[in-house]
Amino acid sequence: MGKKKSFLFILLFCSCTLTFAQNYSITGTVKDKVGPLPGAAVFVSGYKIATVTDNQGNFILPKMAAGNYDILIQMMGFTPFSKNVIISDKSVNISIQLQENATLLKEVVIKPDPNRPYYIALFKDFFIGKTLNSNECNILNTGVLTFDDDKDAGLLTVKASDFIIIENKALGYKIKYLLDVFEYNYKSKMIYYAGHPSFEELKALLQ
Repeated sequence: MGKKKSFLFILLFCSCTLTFAQNYSITGTVKDKVGPLPGAAVFVSGYKIATVTDNQGNFILPKMAAGNYDILIQMMGFTPFSKNVIISDKSVNISIQLQENATLLKEVVIKPDPNRPYYIALFKDFFIGKTLNSNECNILNTGVLTFDDDKDAGLLTVKASDFIIIENKALGYKIKYLLDVFEYNYKSKMIYYAGHPSFEELKALLQ
């Protein structure tokens, strides 16, 4: 009987701790140099948590546990933004100012690159992988990718002007990935990339 009581106490304690931990929130305001930005998308990297700023540019991410989070901001015409936020023992409020994306705001004439399909295929192989699931993954906006192939250094660098949008039908997710860096060294065959993912369920998008 004592063991049952102890087990019940542990369950109640864990439940109370979890409930308490979920009481924090991340709030904030998204703006540019002129003023608030309504309609900006706000994501939590690595989680299925997202929201949109209201008419005053404000947002709230409720029921967040204590921890370390990367907050991602996306708005058409502006450079994607990420900010690290740490919740310890209280809710956090942040202010974010987006910068205009000069690449998207001006008309850019891109010369046809006969090697671009090769670079895109190479990037997909390294970034998504070569598995049965990867065959059901598709990058929906390869137009945001730019490639710099330095033959002398033997280094391929990939940059993205916006979130990379990946549809993963195998797992039922749509992934938005904010790419920080991607490098492939032809000589050492080493690949290095870093960034911030966010997830949405494909079923939810179809409803």
